[in-house]
Amino acid sequence: MRLHKGLVAAAAITATMLVGQYSFADDTWMEEPEETTTEYVGPDSGLFFGGLLLFGAPYVASAIVASNSTHPGDGKLYIPVAGPWLDLGQRPGCASTNQMCMANEGTNQVLLIGNGVLQGIGALTFLASFLSPETEQVPASVARLHKSHKMDSVAKTKPTIHFTPASFPGGGQGLAAFGTF
Repeated sequence: MRLHKGLVAAAAITATMLVGQYSFADDTWMEEPEETTTEYVGPDSGLFFGGLLLFGAPYVASAIVASNSTHPGDGKLYIPVAGPWLDLGQRPGCASTNQMCMANEGTNQVLLIGNGVLQGIGALTFLASFLSPETEQVPASVARLHKSHKMDSVAKTKPTIHFTPASFPGGGQGLAAFGTF
């Protein structure tokens, strides 16, 4: 009997809670949707990291080849994006009777072209990440709160990127990039 009364009481409480959540046609009360605003989050992370990887992997391979090769044109591989194309222009010609040289140089040229294309696409993708920044929708009240508490709004909302000359082991020269995101 006690169990029965407990179940009835639980059912009554549940029913009361459910009915209290529903509104009837005459008593309709709707909450106004809160205004939202768009806030800058940073560069598009997919493009940023995709471009970095697409540029970085072939560039590292180029730097490894440049540091280990005795071919004079391979020293140009330290130059980002343009290096493979400059090296391609300095590849030696092979006599038509030397099949081994023709096969090796043909492979080298295909690899240089692929490397140059990937570095170029990666660099463009990386730069595109700054042109299409990620944003998020936040309530306007939160956005106003963020703006009132920022110490340096320009430095906090806009990414910066800086380039500087760099030296690499073995006497190579290049370009280093750093910034805030």
